[in-house]
Amino acid sequence: MRHLPAFRTLAALCSAAGAMAPVAPLQADTVQPVDRAPASTLAGAFDRRGDLLVHRASGMTFPAEVGNVRRVSERVFSDAGDYVGVRYRVPLSNRASALVQIGMVELPGMAAREHYFSRRAIVLNRLARPRPLTEAPLDELDFDNFYGRFTNGREVEGLITAQFGDWGVRAETEYPADREAEAHKAITAFLLGLDWRPLREGAAAGER
Repeated sequence: MRHLPAFRTLAALCSAAGAMAPVAPLQADTVQPVDRAPASTLAGAFDRRGDLLVHRASGMTFPAEVGNVRRVSERVFSDAGDYVGVRYRVPLSNRASALVQIGMVELPGMAAREHYFSRRAIVLNRLARPRPLTEAPLDELDFDNFYGRFTNGREVEGLITAQFGDWGVRAETEYPADREAEAHKAITAFLLGLDWRPLREGAAAGER
């Protein structure tokens, strides 16, 4: 696995980790729906294998459904296809739902905690007068990660980052504050239901 000096990691990679990504709230459709995304752009970054969307650069797979969670859109943010976003909708009680936007980008030498703090301000800007609910690693995930969620009393915005070798992964979440406990449980179950083996195996190969 390649490593960059700490200064270059935080400065040169800041745009990929935070500044390049959309600042708008998740419901503002910052990830382009499948049926409106340019086919050539998606084809360059993703393969389709049945109901699986496979990110070519990393091998990470995104099923159309994980339990009752549905994939609703995807987008490519770079010409090389190494910066992509995939969005899922998580159903909650009383017709509510949570949105989970998974972003993947190459961030060599950056730990999950660094990735988290490079993106934190963007997530906070989606709320007026946010207060933190938690900021710590998510114990249920057995890989390098850091997690935070914030609320303004009406909505909750969350950010989970993980690192697999050179690949940085983040899940940005949004849901009603009155469904906080239910949404947190459902989102955690969804993340545990994804197949992280391609990223684990790629990271292990890079360390040899």
